[in-house]
Amino acid sequence: MSIVSFFDQFPEYNGRAIEIRGADGYISISDLNAALGKRFADWRRTKFAKELLDELSLIYRMPTGVENRQPLRQKALIERDAATSKVYAHPAVGLSYSMSNPRFQARINAWILSMKEYGTATPHIADWTAMEYLRGVEFNRDDIRDMYG
Repeated sequence: MSIVSFFDQFPEYNGRAIEIRGADGYISISDLNAALGKRFADWRRTKFAKELLDELSLIYRMPTGVENRQPLRQKALIERDAATSKVYAHPAVGLSYSMSNPRFQARINAWILSMKEYGTATPHIADWTAMEYLRGVEFNRDDIRDMYG
Protein backbone atom coordinates (compact mmCIF):
# COMPACT_ATOMS: atom_id res chain seq x y z
CA MET A 1 0.00 0.00 0.00
CA SER A 2 1.48 3.35 -0.95
CA ILE A 3 1.69 6.38 1.29
CA VAL A 4 -0.99 8.06 -0.84
CA SER A 5 -3.57 5.64 0.54
CA PHE A 6 -3.38 7.29 3.96
CA PHE A 7 -4.91 10.47 2.53
CA ASP A 8 -8.65 10.83 2.09
CA GLN A 9 -9.74 10.62 -1.53
CA PHE A 10 -12.30 12.87 -3.24
CA PRO A 11 -13.11 11.57 -6.71
CA GLU A 12 -16.05 13.31 -8.37
CA TYR A 13 -19.32 12.15 -9.89
CA ASN A 14 -21.70 14.63 -11.56
CA GLY A 15 -19.72 17.49 -10.03
CA ARG A 16 -20.08 16.09 -6.52
CA ALA A 17 -16.97 15.10 -4.54
CA ILE A 18 -17.29 11.62 -3.01
CA GLU A 19 -15.20 11.27 0.11
CA ILE A 20 -13.44 7.93 0.46
CA ARG A 21 -11.29 7.56 3.55
CA GLY A 22 -7.85 6.58 2.38
CA ALA A 23 -6.96 4.61 5.49
CA ASP A 24 -9.78 2.06 5.18
CA GLY A 25 -11.75 2.78 1.98
CA TYR A 26 -14.95 3.71 3.82
CA ILE A 27 -17.25 5.96 1.78
CA SER A 28 -19.23 8.99 2.99
CA ILE A 29 -22.95 8.18 3.07
CA SER A 30 -24.02 11.81 2.64
CA ASP A 31 -21.86 12.10 -0.50
CA LEU A 32 -23.37 8.88 -1.88
CA ASN A 33 -26.86 10.20 -1.13
CA ALA A 34 -26.15 13.45 -2.98
CA ALA A 35 -24.63 11.66 -5.98
CA LEU A 36 -27.50 9.16 -6.24
CA GLY A 37 -30.31 11.55 -5.31
CA LYS A 38 -31.54 8.96 -2.80
CA ARG A 39 -31.57 8.30 0.93
CA PHE A 40 -29.43 5.54 2.38
CA ALA A 41 -31.94 5.05 5.20
CA ASP A 42 -34.64 4.16 2.65
CA TRP A 43 -32.35 1.68 0.88
CA ARG A 44 -31.33 0.13 4.20
CA ARG A 45 -34.95 -0.74 5.01
CA THR A 46 -35.33 -2.90 1.88
CA LYS A 47 -35.27 -6.68 2.16
CA PHE A 48 -32.29 -6.81 -0.21
CA ALA A 49 -30.25 -4.41 1.95
CA LYS A 50 -31.12 -6.20 5.20
CA GLU A 51 -30.05 -9.58 3.81
CA LEU A 52 -26.94 -8.08 2.26
CA LEU A 53 -25.87 -6.36 5.49
CA ASP A 54 -26.50 -9.55 7.48
CA GLU A 55 -24.33 -11.56 5.08
CA LEU A 56 -21.57 -8.94 5.01
CA SER A 57 -21.67 -8.89 8.80
CA LEU A 58 -20.97 -12.63 8.83
CA ILE A 59 -18.25 -12.41 6.18
CA TYR A 60 -16.36 -9.47 7.72
CA ARG A 61 -17.27 -10.29 11.33
CA MET A 62 -18.48 -6.75 11.94
CA PRO A 63 -21.71 -5.39 13.38
CA THR A 64 -24.00 -3.79 10.81
CA GLY A 65 -25.26 -0.77 12.76
CA VAL A 66 -23.93 2.74 13.02
CA GLU A 67 -21.28 2.80 15.68
CA ASN A 68 -19.31 5.70 17.07
CA ARG A 69 -15.75 5.30 15.89
CA GLN A 70 -13.39 5.22 18.82
CA PRO A 71 -9.86 3.80 18.93
CA LEU A 72 -10.64 0.61 20.85
CA ARG A 73 -14.09 -0.05 19.40
CA GLN A 74 -14.73 -2.73 16.83
CA LYS A 75 -15.26 -1.40 13.32
CA ALA A 76 -18.76 -1.63 11.87
CA LEU A 77 -20.09 -1.90 8.32
CA ILE A 78 -21.76 1.48 8.81
CA GLU A 79 -20.14 3.79 11.31
CA ARG A 80 -20.32 7.33 12.60
CA ASP A 81 -17.04 9.15 13.09
CA ALA A 82 -17.17 10.47 16.67
CA ALA A 83 -15.05 13.53 15.83
CA THR A 84 -17.03 14.72 12.78
CA SER A 85 -20.40 12.94 13.22
CA LYS A 86 -20.18 11.92 9.54
CA VAL A 87 -21.50 8.47 8.63
CA TYR A 88 -19.35 6.19 6.49
CA ALA A 89 -20.03 2.82 4.84
CA HIS A 90 -17.70 -0.13 4.35
CA PRO A 91 -16.60 -0.35 0.68
CA ALA A 92 -18.78 -3.45 0.12
CA VAL A 93 -21.82 -1.56 1.46
CA GLY A 94 -21.03 1.47 -0.72
CA LEU A 95 -20.74 -0.76 -3.77
CA SER A 96 -24.09 -2.38 -3.05
CA TYR A 97 -25.86 0.93 -2.39
CA SER A 98 -24.49 2.36 -5.64
CA MET A 99 -25.97 -0.53 -7.66
CA SER A 100 -29.16 1.43 -8.30
CA ASN A 101 -27.24 3.61 -10.79
CA PRO A 102 -25.07 1.58 -13.22
CA ARG A 103 -22.80 4.48 -14.25
CA PHE A 104 -22.21 5.49 -10.66
CA GLN A 105 -21.62 1.88 -9.62
CA ALA A 106 -18.97 1.54 -12.33
CA ARG A 107 -17.21 4.63 -10.93
CA ILE A 108 -17.34 3.36 -7.34
CA ASN A 109 -15.98 -0.04 -8.45
CA ALA A 110 -13.12 1.64 -10.30
CA TRP A 111 -12.29 3.95 -7.39
CA ILE A 112 -12.19 1.17 -4.81
CA LEU A 113 -10.14 -1.14 -7.03
CA SER A 114 -7.82 1.74 -7.87
CA MET A 115 -7.32 2.44 -4.16
CA LYS A 116 -6.53 -1.20 -3.58
CA GLU A 117 -4.05 -1.40 -6.45
CA TYR A 118 -2.47 2.07 -6.46
CA GLY A 119 -3.36 3.50 -3.06
CA THR A 120 -5.51 6.26 -4.57
CA ALA A 121 -8.91 6.73 -6.17
CA THR A 122 -7.84 9.99 -7.78
CA PRO A 123 -6.55 9.24 -11.28
CA HIS A 124 -3.99 12.05 -11.50
CA ILE A 125 -2.35 10.81 -8.29
CA ALA A 126 -2.24 7.27 -9.69
CA ASP A 127 -0.63 8.62 -12.89
CA TRP A 128 1.84 10.65 -10.85
CA THR A 129 2.70 7.61 -8.73
CA ALA A 130 3.29 5.50 -11.85
CA MET A 131 5.48 8.20 -13.42
CA GLU A 132 7.52 8.57 -10.23
CA TYR A 133 7.99 4.81 -10.07
CA LEU A 134 9.18 4.68 -13.68
CA ARG A 135 11.54 7.59 -13.05
CA GLY A 136 12.93 5.74 -10.05
CA VAL A 137 13.44 2.58 -12.09
CA GLU A 138 15.26 4.56 -14.80
CA PHE A 139 17.33 6.41 -12.18
CA ASN A 140 18.40 3.10 -10.65
CA ARG A 141 19.38 1.76 -14.09
CA ASP A 142 21.52 4.85 -14.74
CA ASP A 143 23.07 4.51 -11.30
CA ILE A 144 23.94 0.85 -11.97
CA ARG A 145 25.41 1.74 -15.38
CA ASP A 146 27.61 4.40 -13.73
CA MET A 147 28.84 1.98 -11.08
CA TYR A 148 29.55 -0.96 -13.37
CA GLY A 149 29.80 0.60 -16.83
